[in-house]
Amino acid sequence: MSGGLVFTSGQGPLDPATNEMPADFAAQATRVLSNLVAVFEAAGSSKDRLAEV
Repeated sequence: MSGGLVFTSGQGPLDPATNEMPADFAAQATRVLSNLVAVFEAAGSSKDRLAEV
């Protein structure tokens, strides 16, 4: 976090519990979004505060 902002560049589809990547694209996209939500929450934020730059 920097100045109240959370930067999330380069997030991937690995499952943090197993370190495995889902086989199909849809599952990979879902995993990336789940991972991003986890990053936001760990920083004390949420997906509801997301902004595209």
